[in-house]
Amino acid sequence: MIPCPHCGSPHTRPGTQARTTGMVLGGMTGAAFVVLRIIGRSSPVLASALWVGGLIGLAWGGQAGYVLGAKIDQTFPRSRCCDCGKDFVH
Repeated sequence: MIPCPHCGSPHTRPGTQARTTGMVLGGMTGAAFVVLRIIGRSSPVLASALWVGGLIGLAWGGQAGYVLGAKIDQTFPRSRCCDCGKDFVH
């Protein structure tokens, strides 16, 4: 563990801000993309097709956003102190 530069505490954990943000934004984008593709292809759209398509898009987009966010977290490492709660770059 890397000690906190603010308080010197050794109780730090790696940050996951980009991973979490990527997963949420990717999931929302994926769900919206698949739902819009379903609506654009057929005139009588079943509600179940929209639900299933939205869930599939959510899963795919969320996974893609998670992977991309993990790469960003590795490239620009940030940590959070468990004692003082401050974020810092190392």
